[in-house]
Order: sequence, then structure tokens, then C-alpha cells
Amino acid sequence: MDIILYSKGQELPLADNYHGANFLFPGAELKVAKGKRKSYCYIFQQFKTKFFTIRYCCFYSLVNDILTVVTNTPGVTFRMAISHSHHMITKDLGNQTFHERSNNFFYAPDRSTEYPMEANETFIFLDILPTKDYLLYLQYYFPVMAQLIDNAAEGVAGRLNLNNKIALAEAWVWQQELGDWCFDVNRISSDGDIIGSRLIEKCILSVSPDVVKRNIALTLQETNRICDIAEMISSSKEVYTIQMLAAISGLSVYKLSTGFKEIFGYSLLKHKLEEKMLTALRLLNCNDVDLQQMTTLLGYNEDKIFLRDFRKRFGYTPFEKQKPAP
Repeated sequence: MDIILYSKGQELPLADNYHGANFLFPGAELKVAKGKRKSYCYIFQQFKTKFFTIRYCCFYSLVNDILTVVTNTPGVTFRMAISHSHHMITKDLGNQTFHERSNNFFYAPDRSTEYPMEANETFIFLDILPTKDYLLYLQYYFPVMAQLIDNAAEGVAGRLNLNNKIALAEAWVWQQELGDWCFDVNRISSDGDIIGSRLIEKCILSVSPDVVKRNIALTLQETNRICDIAEMISSSKEVYTIQMLAAISGLSVYKLSTGFKEIFGYSLLKHKLEEKMLTALRLLNCNDVDLQQMTTLLGYNEDKIFLRDFRKRFGYTPFEKQKPAP
């Protein structure tokens, strides 16, 4: 990983192993700088696919710091701020703010980037760095990207403005899919390319001022309400009917169910089951758990019901050494 790290001008040693965080992705190329007395922790994890370099960054500091990240190969970057807003300072772009749950496209030719950090501050972001071949594809099929890509070819800094917030909400869904792919020890590289492409295309749509064409018209407020319902279903032990969820959201049953499927790609009633199945994959890949423990953690009363749901979703039973069906 072509990264050099400095804290207040002093280079920090980077290690390739770390224990104690539950967001480490199995099999990722890892670099971490950890301060004495846990004063800071800066983690970089990345995967390389055919079309992208996918990099997750987590920065945490107990003290005020000016973190400087130096890379050998600056390029067009697609960034999603996952947790908490943060500032980035470069010579060419100046001070840029990246807000939580937002995506941004930029090119900064300067190899050195500063991240000012307040005491007890933590932020996490995802960067996707496309290959030159993929940038040519984007330039051809998405003219809105042409200026930024031309800037990069000429070594001129640039950043795109965001307009379409509904496309932005859908991009967040694909970011979560990419996170699930990173957690899968049986991941297939081509799947990462597919998910990354869909994420980037949704992000590009968020640059366009035009609302995404869809089968049902959704305002930004309605899109946010649907995403709130999804989070509520995931975190609650209650069993809801579609009518109950529609009343809570203030949307009609039709708009809630149809809009949900357009944003997430599956029905509202399948959401909690889908979340359970993805959690089961993470448990299989990242933890030494047996069937009974997994059944209990996922809230099932009987092992056989969990096994039935898992096999129906992935085409094999847990603990079999098989890859999920595409």
C-alpha cells in the first residue's frame, strides 16, 4: 500500500497487523499506526479488483492532531464519508469538507493530504480509486464526469458538486453492499467490480440535477423516511405489518412498498431476513461460532428454521465450504 503517514510532521511507523477492532475486513491489505497509551489509531484497509482499488480508512485520536497522508499515485477519487464529517486540506483544493453519509468526486494532484483532528474525534470514509481503463468508460457513458477526468489527465485539481439527493440515498445502499463484500472471506473479485460500478453510477447520478427516473416518484423526504424505516426494522425485535410501517412513515402502503423495493432491490418484508442472513455471513467469516451460538445471536428459536432460511438465501448450509450462489 503506497502510503506514508505523518503526525504533526513526524513520520508514524505503519504495521501490517492489528487486533481489537471489529471492523477489520478479512484478507484485506492492512496498514495501521497505533499510538502509545492508545492516543491514536489510524487504519487503512484495501482490496484490489480488476477496475478499482477499494480503500477503507478509520482515523481516531484522543488528542489534537494534524494527520498527513502521502501517496505515490494520486488519481480521481470517489469518497463516501461513512461515519462523522471530516476536513481534508490539499495544496490545490484547499480545505474541503466531507459530510457524513455523503459521496464526493475529486482529483487532487498534490501527493500530500492533511486531516486536522480534534481531541476524541473519530471518522471513517471509503475511497474507490478507478483504473484508467474504467475512467475511459465513465467518460464515454457519463459525460458529466468528462471535465473531472480531463482535469486529472492534465494534472489540474477538481471536485464535482452534488445535486440529486435521492440518487445519493441509493448510493448509500450500494456502499453497504460493498462493505458486505469486504467482510466475505469467500468474496469473488468480479462481484466487487459489479458492486463498485453500481455504487459509482449512483454517485454520478447524484451529480446530475435531474431526479432519477423511476417507476414511482419519490421526494428526498420520502426517500429518507424509507431509509429510516429500514433502519428501524433492522434494530427492532418487533414484528411489523406493512400497514403499521406505512402509518409510522406517513407514506401510503403502495409508495412505501414500491419505493422500498426500488431503493433496496428487494421487498420490505424481506429486509429483516436479508439483514439476518448478511449478519450470519459475517459471523461465519469473522468469528469462531457454532450453529447453536449463531442461531441464538440471530434471534431464531430453532436451528432448523435458521438452516432453512440460510440455504434458501445462499444455496448451501452454514459451515459448508462453498461459495454463495451469484
